[in-house]
Parts: sequence; structure tokens; C-alpha cells
Amino acid sequence: MSSNSVQRRTARSRSRYTGESLLEAQVGVPRAKEDHGLDACTPQQQALRALLAVAVFNSDYLGAPPRDWGAHILNVYAFHLSPRFDDLHIVTDVPENVANRLILSGFEHEYRIPGMRAVCYGPDHTRFWHVPTGATFLVRSRGRAGMRLRCGLPCSGSWQAKDVPMLEHPMSSVERSEWGAVPPMSTSSLRLLSGLFTRMALRSPDRSWATAGWHFPPHDVPDAFPYQAGAGKMLWGSGDHWTLRWKGFPNPEFVATALTDPTIGMKSAEVKSVGEDLVVFYGSAQLRLVEENRSVLGSSEEVLKVLRSRKNPSLRGSRKRGLQAEP
Repeated sequence: MSSNSVQRRTARSRSRYTGESLLEAQVGVPRAKEDHGLDACTPQQQALRALLAVAVFNSDYLGAPPRDWGAHILNVYAFHLSPRFDDLHIVTDVPENVANRLILSGFEHEYRIPGMRAVCYGPDHTRFWHVPTGATFLVRSRGRAGMRLRCGLPCSGSWQAKDVPMLEHPMSSVERSEWGAVPPMSTSSLRLLSGLFTRMALRSPDRSWATAGWHFPPHDVPDAFPYQAGAGKMLWGSGDHWTLRWKGFPNPEFVATALTDPTIGMKSAEVKSVGEDLVVFYGSAQLRLVEENRSVLGSSEEVLKVLRSRKNPSLRGSRKRGLQAEP
């Protein structure tokens, strides 16, 4: 079989999970390898993606200090990810809004993610450069036009905005301090957290599970936990040991499957039940998945039982056990 045929077949399989077009997926699939490419990247990209996981998976009352960066708001937008070997595309219908959430300074902070800079900034795409990791990524609109954008310099028509730090803007002492406060990650943890981020917007072709941007569960995925606004998330740890804590969708089994699925998961990653939680093991690293409803009730089956009983007015007493679904 030719290398092009192998790449195309693998890209087609990948796109069924990621929501990419076939052409997008082909750009990210290594040639002549039956490797989906979600984890095939430079060390710089790996470090960036692990940092983006820490930025996005900390929010509200559960969140560790990176919640103040505000990047967690990414999950309110519809998007898909297109990881490449030395690049990462966040593809959405509202690229300006998404880009602003990742870089626009707020009332209390001069930055969002420390060290994040814009190379070019416009209505249909923004090219980011992260100074500490030396990695780049692109937020762009859907369609073929932006598939191969590199933007080493500001594009024609790139905006200039005083509250958007551009590439020539040096890191402040506050940024350097917050960047230094991000806990150290082992080699295995870097790869595992990087993989967690690149799989945050998947949906299985058979609709048995989804991560779907960690927002509202798709209607065609059965037995999905409800989205619970305001509960927050926390991704924190050090070295080989990390914990991801949240409440509601996605089910912890969905997250574990995204990381260990034989088609789209991480090679050699495995999941085990440890106490009331699921733990994903990869190399020397472990990521404990703590969905709070499951931890309280003892199993996902018990959570689903409560959800089903709430549909019956005569069984509303089960609500006392703590599951609060959003309408």
C-alpha cells in the first residue's frame, strides 16, 4: 500500500473523531504511518499543549490559581482542534472571540496566559506565539483558506490593539512569576497532559462517548452526565502525579476512553479503577479523574440512576444526594 493511501486511510479515521475535514486531518497525520498524529509533535508543542491543559482545566471555585488566567472560557465556544507536528489549530466559527479569550487583557490582569503573544491578530485568524515554550498555534475560522497559514510576521490587515500583547512585548515580572509557579511535569506527564488537551473536543463515531469541548453533552450521546455550570474544574499536581477534578459532563469514563481508545487514544495508556475514581496511567505518569458526582455516589451507574429518577416527579427525593443538573 502506498504511503499516500496509508495516510489518507488514517486521516479519515482520525477525522471521524476530531471533527476535522479530511484535508485538515491529513496535514496532521505522519506520512506512511498508521499513527493518528494527535501526540506526534515537537517538544515545544508538547510543552505548550500541556500548559494549555492547565490553563483551560482550571476554573471557578474548584480551580487552582491558573483559573485567574480566564482561558477556561474556551469551552463555551464550538470548536475543533487540528494538531500538527509543529503547530496546533483551534478551528471555530468565531475566531475573534476565541482569540480574545486567550490573549485579551482583562480588568484585573495585563495578560491571559503568561508569555502568550500575538504574531498577527485579525477577524478571521490570530497566530499566537508562546514565549517560554517557543511554540506557536493558530485560532482560525472554518474552511480551507486558513489550513496552512503560518504567519511568521503580521499579515496584511492585521490589527493593532493596545490591550493585545504582540510579539515584541517583553514578559513582565508578574508573568515570569506566574509562569514559574506552574508545577513541574515529568516527561510522561507532559505527554499525558498534552494528550488530554488535544482530546478535549472529540466524539466517537458510534456516539458511545464524547468530550465535546467539555460543555453541553451532545444530544446523540446516551447516558451523558449533564453540564453543570459554575462548578468549575481543577487540573493540578506535580511530577508524575496529577488530578483532574470537575462536576458533570463529560463522564469520567468518556475522558478515560478518549485517552485510551484503541483508535484515537494514546499508545500504551491504560485506565484502572482506584477507589471511587478512574486513573489513567501513561509511562510513569498517572492522572486521577475525579468527577464529583461519581465520587459522592460511588459509581457512574448510581449517578445515571439518580438522573433517571429525577425525570419521575415521584422520585425527586434523590436530589438530596447532591446531583444538580443544569436545565
